[in-house]
Amino acid sequence: MQKLKNNIFLSGGLLFCTLLYFVWVLFQNRQILFRPFNAQDAEIKYSQSQWQQSQNISEDKVLDEWAIQNGFTGWKNYKDETPSTTQIELQRKEIIKEIQNKGVSDSFLYSYVGYKYKW
Repeated sequence: MQKLKNNIFLSGGLLFCTLLYFVWVLFQNRQILFRPFNAQDAEIKYSQSQWQQSQNISEDKVLDEWAIQNGFTGWKNYKDETPSTTQIELQRKEIIKEIQNKGVSDSFLYSYVGYKYKW
């Protein structure tokens, strides 16, 4: 009888943890429940995302492209012409952070691709 009570207690605990985890996942992904899919917003977000440009963006490529857009021949040239190493490091972090902010989640990507496939 004691073993049965322990199993019921363990099963109840596991069920409670499972429900708690489910609620936490829903809270983390509130857009699933509260915001319907907006195709226009998704088109804009996708067009600015890393997936539109390249799936595998290397840091060196991003830094070189930024330097070329700003009149240098590449990131190494920018580093050679900029006397302050602090400024170089701050600029590098800013550029990389801008690219990281363009990331999209898998769920967004699948939703968008499913929408495009449907139409």
